[in-house]
Amino acid sequence: MNETGFAEASRAMDSLALSDELRLETASLHERIEALLGLPDAIATRDDYVRWLARFQGFYDPVECALAPLGAWHGLGLAQPPGDHSSRLTLDLTALGVDETALPQLPSSQLPSLSRAAQAIGACYVLEGATLGGRVILRDLVPRLGPEIMGATHFFSGRVDGAATRWPAFRAALDDFGRA
Repeated sequence: MNETGFAEASRAMDSLALSDELRLETASLHERIEALLGLPDAIATRDDYVRWLARFQGFYDPVECALAPLGAWHGLGLAQPPGDHSSRLTLDLTALGVDETALPQLPSSQLPSLSRAAQAIGACYVLEGATLGGRVILRDLVPRLGPEIMGATHFFSGRVDGAATRWPAFRAALDDFGRA
């Protein structure tokens, strides 16, 4: 890219909302993680489904626990960190007959650094954005696994009580943070 093209691209990024800028800047990482996970194709049976939910629980629970005490949420206009992913995973695993307390957790040494507000907000961006992807995955899983997973789809559907995803509220708070 020549100097003029770089300056134009830089000005265009300056005018984007933070959520749009993050989406553009992380697009290649998003594609890589999708390819590495291989979802939804990696879930062919009920046992596969249980294993994936257990893996997600081992990640989401410690990350959400690390995010909870950080003080950035009120400044973002959010009463708490977005997401209750681990509680939805617990509901699903329990419905499938799994004791989620016996599952391994990601060691704290492998957790992403979440000591600064920007890091915590970035982590929430990933977690909340993944909720949207979960709905796409679920649309593929339900016809294939149907009755085997009914009553255990809270995590991938992104809700427990029928409420819509929190993505619009989180995105608005993220964009407000980016303008501050």
